[in-house]
Amino acid sequence: MRIRKQNDIFAYFETIGMLEPKSILDAGMFLKRVGSVSRQIMNREVPKGVRLEGIDFFPEISFAPWDNIYDEIYIWQKFLEEPWGRHYELGIVLGVGAWKEGPDTEEFFQKVRDCCDYLLLDGLAFKEIKNIEASKIRNFYLEGDVYYFIDNRR
Repeated sequence: MRIRKQNDIFAYFETIGMLEPKSILDAGMFLKRVGSVSRQIMNREVPKGVRLEGIDFFPEISFAPWDNIYDEIYIWQKFLEEPWGRHYELGIVLGVGAWKEGPDTEEFFQKVRDCCDYLLLDGLAFKEIKNIEASKIRNFYLEGDVYYFIDNRR
């Protein structure tokens, strides 16, 4: 469950800093999984004015500060079961390999794609995304780790 890779932390905050989104869907609750107790890590932060919503894959692990970090937290089953009328500028999916139990990945990623303009994915998450035009994908490497930034606007 826990994420310890500094490259993931850098990719997370660098993407947010460069894109400056007003709304983020953090699928997997990255900040929870790196053990953060605020929106700030390593002199980087998710600005207060940004709406940050999380999809939790580990709801049995709870800590009060996470309720203050995220504007809204959804359990992954609820995200899949209900019609999703929300829209986000950025969707982030990092650390998929830690999901021991979870959703059907194809269905989950399709729903995330449907509600996000841009996506930041790690290599494992990227393998689950289907039917993306190559021109909309930009990959980048951090010390051997590959990440994908996808322009999902239609």
